[in-house]
Amino acid sequence: MEKISDPRYSNQDDFFITPDRKCEQFLFGRGIRFIDTLKGETGWSYWIYQRTDALTQGVHDYKAHLQSRRERIRLWNETKMQSSTPTTA
Repeated sequence: MEKISDPRYSNQDDFFITPDRKCEQFLFGRGIRFIDTLKGETGWSYWIYQRTDALTQGVHDYKAHLQSRRERIRLWNETKMQSSTPTTA
């Protein structure tokens, strides 16, 4: 992730900054709104949030959602591989 040089957001203890659009959409769906956006030098958008308890919980839930999704995909791939393995009679 590129560095954000905007001095308004230099204190990382006060702000959460993410280029993750899916995270932004996940938080939006839970009523957590960003306070600003920035464009990085490479053209990436960054969403800036004021740190709150709701944000902390939302990010925790997002990470749990990603982990759950990875696990479901892994299980699906394993099932798919098992069903495509030829059996001998």
